[in-house]
Amino acid sequence: MLELSITTNIPEKLGKLALLTDLQFRYAVAQAMTDSAKAGQKAITDSMSRYIDRPTPFTQRSTYVSFANPNRMRAEVGFKQFAAKGTPAGKYLSAMARGGDRSHKRSESVLRGAGAIGRGQYIVPRREWQGDPYGNVPRGTMSMVLSQLKAYQGSLSYMNASGSARSRRKRAQAGQFFMSRSGRAILYRPPGGDSREVEVAFMVLDDAPNHERRFPIVRILNEEVDRTYPQLIRSSLERELKRAGFG
Repeated sequence: MLELSITTNIPEKLGKLALLTDLQFRYAVAQAMTDSAKAGQKAITDSMSRYIDRPTPFTQRSTYVSFANPNRMRAEVGFKQFAAKGTPAGKYLSAMARGGDRSHKRSESVLRGAGAIGRGQYIVPRREWQGDPYGNVPRGTMSMVLSQLKAYQGSLSYMNASGSARSRRKRAQAGQFFMSRSGRAILYRPPGGDSREVEVAFMVLDDAPNHERRFPIVRILNEEVDRTYPQLIRSSLERELKRAGFG
């Protein structure tokens, strides 16, 4: 969640404000706070491509606005903390906002649970494996990696590759992933090639990848709020005065 610092700056020329009831006044201010938060949210979304290489639609839709109302004079802009699949945007965007280590991904949690990598280890794909339009490993590829490493546990273990004829055919057509003997890499053997022909698909790191370039989300948000709020509070109060019959 990102804190918004909005002060109730009341235009001096609107001397009729005293004619508004407390509820009417609070409604007008809450509306201006909400509209300013929405403007800040849009500014963050519009700035993403400057700091994130090819942000996905999921990332671009990762913020939300909590509206202010007369009983709760506070508007919030935050990151969504839930994702049905993959990593919630709040985790990696928060890390980018403050810099520092990225959080672990769901695929890494699966690999850790299976003992394929250590609890403090992370995987990083080689650029050649960042195959979707946004520079990420395609979900189907990552599922194949987890399946072939037999990383799925419990009720999902049926997704692991097996010795069945069907499973062997799939590996023959798509290639095979396996851990290096040192445990420092996930290797890939392409289909139809020499059995000794392998390439590194993912490196296994002992330290979390670091977000060196920061996304100044808080600064972008506050600058947009500072820019838009004075006019929004003025317009909102004028609108409420007209609605009350004092315009």
